Amino acid sequence: MKRFICLSIFIPAFFLQVRAQGLWTQKADFGGAARSGAVGFSIGNKGYMGTGVSGNTKFNDFWEYDPETNVWTQKANATFTGRNNATSFTLEGKGYIVGGLTTSFTKNLLEYDPALNQWNYRANFLGVARSDGVAFNISAGVLFGTGLASAGYRKDFYLYSPPPLDSWAQLAPLPGVERMDAVGFNIDGKGYVGTGDAGGNQLNDWWEYTLPDNIWTQKANFSGVQRYEAAGFVIGSKGYVACGYYSGNLNDCFEYNPATNAWREVAPFPGGARRSPVGFSIGNFGYIGTGYNGTALTKDFWQYDPRDPEISILQNSTAIADNSGSYNFGSRDLNTSTPETFTIENTGDRELKLSSSPRVTLTGASYTLVTDAPAIIPPGGSATFTVSFNPLTCGPQSGSISIANDDFSENPYNFTLSGIGLDNVSPQTPNLPVLRGQCLVNVLAPTTTDNCSGTVTGTTTNPLSYTSQGTFTVNWSFKDASNNTTTAQQTVIVDDTISPYVLCGGNQVINLSTGQTSYTVQGVEFDPQNGGDNCSLAGVSNSFNNLASLAGAQLLPGANTIVWQVTDIGGNTANCSLVVTINTTTSIASPQEAGINIYPNPVFDQLRLDLTESRLYNITVSDITGKEVLSLKSRSRQEIIDFSAMPVGVYQLKIQTDNRIIIQKIRKQ
Repeated sequence: MKRFICLSIFIPAFFLQVRAQGLWTQKADFGGAARSGAVGFSIGNKGYMGTGVSGNTKFNDFWEYDPETNVWTQKANATFTGRNNATSFTLEGKGYIVGGLTTSFTKNLLEYDPALNQWNYRANFLGVARSDGVAFNISAGVLFGTGLASAGYRKDFYLYSPPPLDSWAQLAPLPGVERMDAVGFNIDGKGYVGTGDAGGNQLNDWWEYTLPDNIWTQKANFSGVQRYEAAGFVIGSKGYVACGYYSGNLNDCFEYNPATNAWREVAPFPGGARRSPVGFSIGNFGYIGTGYNGTALTKDFWQYDPRDPEISILQNSTAIADNSGSYNFGSRDLNTSTPETFTIENTGDRELKLSSSPRVTLTGASYTLVTDAPAIIPPGGSATFTVSFNPLTCGPQSGSISIANDDFSENPYNFTLSGIGLDNVSPQTPNLPVLRGQCLVNVLAPTTTDNCSGTVTGTTTNPLSYTSQGTFTVNWSFKDASNNTTTAQQTVIVDDTISPYVLCGGNQVINLSTGQTSYTVQGVEFDPQNGGDNCSLAGVSNSFNNLASLAGAQLLPGANTIVWQVTDIGGNTANCSLVVTINTTTSIASPQEAGINIYPNPVFDQLRLDLTESRLYNITVSDITGKEVLSLKSRSRQEIIDFSAMPVGVYQLKIQTDNRIIIQKIRKQ
């Protein structure tokens, strides 16, 4: 039977049942030259390969492979001339080669005895000479059939019985179409044949043969793309079909389980896509080697181990599904570490290898690998790793775990992590400035920062507006979304430091009438004319009656100094003053009565006054309308009043002392 390299072809997912993969391992290259169309079989714990073709060279060399030493040893050449595309099988500890191409199709049968390292001819095949057939063991011997003959494709089958019978008998033909380069093997006493080429059309049908009823039964079609020149081998109760050709060389590999009549894809052949390779099994392992890769003949040799690791991950006995699974750490306070231990189980029959470093790859800033898993977990064994959730920020925290491994169907093993960071940190305590104002301070709610809520605005039950002078305290509370609270106090100072102002009127002279002994102030005549403050005044008082007004006050004769003081709400003061002179008057006299001489009258330019005493005289001149045009004070005994610039007319001269008033009309010429 032939083996070959394989090219990856897209296969719809519904055709495949994929779970495990098996493991391919490269072994020592085949001992002979690179070739295709060779044959191979196993006897006991040894494998054998030989014959085949390279260009125009047809080989008849034969080689033995020892899996214990991984060494190829050349054995006796086949006694026939070189051939290719023959079919091989084993019976009762001996190997056989039947059919193939030398210079033409052949039908002879050659037996190899490994104990003697000797080849012997046996009974020629009963059917027509052919190449590219298939053979499989059955209870009474070996069935050989299908292939390519000079007359075309074949589907007939014949039973070979070994010595002492050494004979052939025709049995039921394959029900499917005629074909060449199919795959055939025996599983638990039943024969299986499928795939192949039928006149340029590749096939994927699959058939089961049983004796003694001599019946073919169609089974589930081969689940890979249809093909020919594939390799086949059997391990235990399962058959394997790998590589071949369909619109290009293939390297995929499929496992057939007769018990379930189901196919599943396993690990692809890693030696590269090829056609016409050799396949056989030794013990619990399958082997593939040689073949044509599309550009060159090959001689590499590979071992397939069908055993598989099977990874599963649990947390507290609960399985976490690959890709779709997740684990939730729940809600945790910020910056607190919560470790959880996960268990990796290998439920497969081969050791599980974790290939990355670290073996457990984490994403998510809030997750930390505390303890890593070991690199190897034995079949049926388990190991643990620990991950800690340490939320760095508030709210949902996502992460993931990825474990690279050699489980074909679950590599890498991925699942997500989740958790919630709880805010257990109070907002920052703000440094609140002292608020100052002269008259009024309005308070705006301050803010502070929080690790999760961002900006937090303060609240208070205290007033937000202050007009009274003094120092006040506002108690602020800052609460974040998780009700963590920080308090702070803010000082408010209302302090009027600007003095008020007050404006008094000018000094006043009041002449009492004859008989009056005091002067009663009329209304606000001596109160301040103006006054105020940047805020507001708290009080106004005077030094005479300590009241806010002099209205009604009794001023005695003489100079009365009145000091006014205003006080603002900050206690700042301002003062102004005026003098109110109260004069008593006994009479109004004529100049002659007062002994005063006034001349000349009428006057042209200068009016002379001869005064009797050196005392204070208040002298005023008024025009005919009563408008004062001149005023002076004199303590001399003689005064000169200049009338030269005054208009012609009648004027009134008034001279006032402390006890009398002298009035004289003056005519200006």
